[in-house]
Amino acid sequence: MKVEIKPGFAAFFSLMTLLCGRYAAQFFAVLLVHEAGHFAACYLLGGKVRRFSLRFADCEIETADLGYGAEAICAAVGPAVNIFLFFLLKRNAPVFAAMNFLLASYNLLPVWPLDGARCVYCLLCTGKHAEYAWVAIRLCGLVICSALLIFALAAGVLWKLGLWPLAAALLLFSRLALTAERGNGCFFSDAAIE
Repeated sequence: MKVEIKPGFAAFFSLMTLLCGRYAAQFFAVLLVHEAGHFAACYLLGGKVRRFSLRFADCEIETADLGYGAEAICAAVGPAVNIFLFFLLKRNAPVFAAMNFLLASYNLLPVWPLDGARCVYCLLCTGKHAEYAWVAIRLCGLVICSALLIFALAAGVLWKLGLWPLAAALLLFSRLALTAERGNGCFFSDAAIE
């Protein structure tokens, strides 16, 4: 397995360490268990991880030997691990549990390239009209990102939350826009791209 650490990851690591303060170690532990869930599911389903890339606010796993159904399961397992840890630890480690819940909630949004969109995309690809899956998931992501931008603006103005909601919504919207050139293949497996 090839591991790549892109320059943006150092910036992300520094930013999150600054923002999370004394909770930074817990934040990165939440990310670690999320990605470990993806890895474990991939290996249990007979896949092979060929490349793991750490980038700014993003991790990418490239695998081989997975079909669309197995790929959907692999995408779902990361957030499922976070949800499990939320329920398991919400009384004894509330901050860690809350971080798990927030990461799972974010990743389950059906916005490409997040796990929720990958699950939906792979499930749509199992039908006879896989070429429409990419269009459907992109439109869904556009609608959700637009709604989040409007909500973020309202939250910033009406509830005086500052620029944080808008910055988070713009980050998600930019990720959606930047993946337009990546084609219609799934995150986990190039074997599913045909």
